[in-house]
Amino acid sequence: MSIQKQIDAAIVHAPGSALTGAGRYFFTRRRFALVLILTVGVTTPVLLALNWNHKLFFITLELATKLLIVYPAIRANCRWFGPVVTRFRTRNKAVWLTIDDGPHPEDTPQLLKLLKKHNARATFFVIGQQVQKYPELARAILREGHTLANHTQTHPVLLFWSFLETRLTREVDECNQALREATGETPRWFRAPVGMANLFLHFLLCDRNMKLIGWSARGFDGLFHNTEAMANRIHKSIQPGAIILLHEGRRNRQGWPTNFILSETVLTRLTAEGYIFIVPDEEDFL
Repeated sequence: MSIQKQIDAAIVHAPGSALTGAGRYFFTRRRFALVLILTVGVTTPVLLALNWNHKLFFITLELATKLLIVYPAIRANCRWFGPVVTRFRTRNKAVWLTIDDGPHPEDTPQLLKLLKKHNARATFFVIGQQVQKYPELARAILREGHTLANHTQTHPVLLFWSFLETRLTREVDECNQALREATGETPRWFRAPVGMANLFLHFLLCDRNMKLIGWSARGFDGLFHNTEAMANRIHKSIQPGAIILLHEGRRNRQGWPTNFILSETVLTRLTAEGYIFIVPDEEDFL
């Protein structure tokens, strides 16, 4: 059986009821949604070229329409078209630690040791290409009691928000396939690069019965290297039920593993404050 047939066979068709009202409307009108977006994309230069008396009105309307389409796609954790999990219910002093961009040959083994030291569970949102390079690390994550989730096949961070259904399908399904081949398991959760999710991604995840996972606390460790400042930024957003976003694999100019140092700082500080690190049940997602 070809890889694409295996992917198609694994897709679970779920009802569009998980989407918002706007999402449900377009869920069964996908071609109309595509035509609408493409039309909006090309009409501005046409309006500019026309010498209409009411051109300013139409251009303003056009730009406002573009904003309604583009803003929810580039706004991290935006819920205009579908649900995004950013917290979870808990009666305990518990948080969910999520780690993006692995597995990494140096950081992942060290992170597993660190998590074991703090008796912590975490979810690793992994990149499919990395799983294909280091399948033994994906299996090690599961052996240590943690969970794996989908973070796209190639991590196209700059353009992911603008992808249409064909390219999105490749990114999601190929990462799922990489995880199945490495571990025998299919992930239930997905996180978009930089948290940017357009209308078609919500459709795609709904078709596959996958949950879109965001966050409520992050230090921007994918951009900066000041671990103390990043740890303080995360700490300001910490409360029971928080979802913490961390990364692995990055180095500063001196070669220090800033992502790992930040993870160690966060775990140490929150453990001292009495927090526990769990992977919540889906019924507790908010």
